Amino acid sequence: MTDAIAFLPKNEKERICLGLRDLKKVYSNQVDIDDQDIQLTGQMKNQQKTPCFFPGQYRTLFNIARAPEGNVYFAGEYLSVHHTWILGALDSALLACQQMLGEPNVMPLRPTTKQNLPKHDYDYSDCIKANPMAVYRDQRT
Repeated sequence: MTDAIAFLPKNEKERICLGLRDLKKVYSNQVDIDDQDIQLTGQMKNQQKTPCFFPGQYRTLFNIARAPEGNVYFAGEYLSVHHTWILGALDSALLACQQMLGEPNVMPLRPTTKQNLPKHDYDYSDCIKANPMAVYRDQRT
């Protein structure tokens, strides 16, 4: 069994309180959870859960949300200008790596050599010789 079994049945407010309490415990009160809480998706209960900034928040909160808090780093598509795209998740992951390493010029990993795939030499002759399967026909016609 995992902690999720005890965690998931709790309501949203209880889960947030438990998560913040545990963050405070793990990081020895280094993170000020009372002054730094920013909730981006308060009203989206039954809709597609896509975090978004409300008018005026992007300008004031975007860079604050991307900044590390002590040794806690944040990444996710919502912390990128490529919001709601997988590219946004990759972009913010790269930024988090640059912040962790203290090196702003870290580039994404790229293959250095062309990968040679193994030769395709499977013998399909038995498949070709096999009798076709009977196809179900609707009896109503």
